[in-house]
Amino acid sequence: LRIVESEVDDLSNLIAELVDTSKIESGKFEVKLERVNMQDVISKVIDSLQHSSDEMNITFENKLANKLLLVFADKRRMIQVVTNLIGNAIKFMPQGGVITIGASEGSKKVAFTIADSGIGISNDKLDKIFDKFYQADSSGTRKFGGCGLGLSISKSIIELHNGRIWVESEEGKGSRFSFEIEKFSNVADEKEQTPIKTCSECGCN
Repeated sequence: LRIVESEVDDLSNLIAELVDTSKIESGKFEVKLERVNMQDVISKVIDSLQHSSDEMNITFENKLANKLLLVFADKRRMIQVVTNLIGNAIKFMPQGGVITIGASEGSKKVAFTIADSGIGISNDKLDKIFDKFYQADSSGTRKFGGCGLGLSISKSIIELHNGRIWVESEEGKGSRFSFEIEKFSNVADEKEQTPIKTCSECGCN
């Protein structure tokens, strides 16, 4: 039953990613921007992935504890991005690895980082990692699941937030994924903050 449940979850995630990709390509992918506390987002994602990390004896180092990090974002889509990044870190992590989550605040934006002690990415593949359907290990004997859409979708989501996402990595020494989005304090009157943005407006598709 556990195997069936896991396979159903994987299939549901795949369908959701394909639907999101279709919406991005057609310019109909939307985000609703409002005040979001990213500490709540990250804590929720860690809780949802705790079972997977416990099976691998992976430790989380959440350096955002007790910090009020307010951003102008779509909460559901932020959960999607953070889930993709932390989920990937778990997937490519050896037993007993460490995932470190941190943030740095600028005058207008906040940058978030998810760093892992996993297998890393070779330098010649870094510029392709956010492409649709691209997988760093694309051989027929791939040990890791997924169809290569999560990072591409995450990139589109971050660009819809007028932000950017990037990766730093060295093969065998882990990876560090970062993204930055606008601070809530940099936006005007909260009462007016319910705009809808689509991919056709930002050109991320």
